[in-house]
Amino acid sequence: MPYFSIELEEGERYDLLYTREDEGVKAVAYYDEEAGETLGFWKVEDLLEE
Repeated sequence: MPYFSIELEEGERYDLLYTREDEGVKAVAYYDEEAGETLGFWKVEDLLEE
């Protein structure tokens, strides 16, 4: 799945995930590079419902 990353401080980043570029972002993942794991994952569809 293609993505665009936004680098934060101290090895953390947000990844914006999409299936096709013309469909927009489908999900957001919060990733800790040092730990090598995703710390949070949200579907954009669910965020818009809140």
